Amino acid sequence: MIGRCFVPEVLAGIMDLPQAALDGPLMELVEQAFLEPQGARGLFDYRHQLLRDALYRSTPAGVLRRLHARAGEFGAQLEGASEIHASAHYERAGLHAEAFRTALSGARAAARLSTHGEAFELYRRAVDHMPATLDPAEQGALFAAYGGEAAAVESHEAAEAAAGRARDSYLAAGRPVDAAWQMAALAGLARREARPTQERIDLISQGLAELDPLPGTAERDAARSDLFAEQALVRIDLMDLRAAREAADASSEAAQRAGSAAGLLDADAIGGMIDVLAAQALVDWAKGHTFGRPGIIRGGRPRDRRTTTRVRRFMVASVSLGCASLGGTPSRVYQPAMAHRGRLALVANRLAFYLVAVTSDRRVEFDSFAI
Repeated sequence: MIGRCFVPEVLAGIMDLPQAALDGPLMELVEQAFLEPQGARGLFDYRHQLLRDALYRSTPAGVLRRLHARAGEFGAQLEGASEIHASAHYERAGLHAEAFRTALSGARAAARLSTHGEAFELYRRAVDHMPATLDPAEQGALFAAYGGEAAAVESHEAAEAAAGRARDSYLAAGRPVDAAWQMAALAGLARREARPTQERIDLISQGLAELDPLPGTAERDAARSDLFAEQALVRIDLMDLRAAREAADASSEAAQRAGSAAGLLDADAIGGMIDVLAAQALVDWAKGHTFGRPGIIRGGRPRDRRTTTRVRRFMVASVSLGCASLGGTPSRVYQPAMAHRGRLALVANRLAFYLVAVTSDRRVEFDSFAI
């Protein structure tokens, strides 16, 4: 009940007996090979786990409940114990209020340390023993936190159920922003489960529609940031990179208004994904299609395979450099071609940079580079 190892003073406290009263029985258990002799730090240890299990099963249920309740009170003094052990003792003792209180406290502490497995278990126990009189807003916060930890340990079914209950609780509490915010969590879970993109789009659209008429607050902006981030991820999956970029920018702007550092990091990471995908698309185009169709590069065809290979490599390098240089000036990409002083390389460079300009909505600025 109190673990495989224990010290006599804690056992005496749980049994509400003086420690001296246990000296004789403990020595008898050692002599009968139930316990190992007292070792480091005064600990007694069972010789085998099966002995402990057999003794536990042979104890009457009423006695077990009483002893579990006492063990919960002494939780901090038990060997290797934590809040998860104390709440488990209270749960087995049938003390729901104490189980809820200790589980919730331990869950929050574990979540702060990103100990997701323990946090998930403790939040589950807190939900199981949640008082019926708990304020709906607090219920919503509890379900939302439980759903987050469930998602962290890939328990998607539990996470989805928790997000739904959090949404219902927030609506009952008159907190529509928090209720709409849960649509981002549901959309994220749908993404993990590889559900149809239209289902994800519908969830995101519903969340944004619920937030649109509400007054502008930091919480509303933070919720919009998460929803736009999910929208960007949907568009990435559809390879609609322009729409993905718009959604990522909207997510970043909302996070900026909300003062959400985490939202800004998420939006920036998504923007990086879009940059990589956009660059790779151009490089793939350059590798596969630069040569092979009449008229793509004006000024004549390469004379031999060696020239073709060299100009193709130059084209790919120009595309990659152009994607990395959009924050600067055209000359940063144009200069390599000028230095090369080759007609085909110059034309390939112009074409590459023009492609980058088109895909990044800078067609007007770089029209002079069109062929």
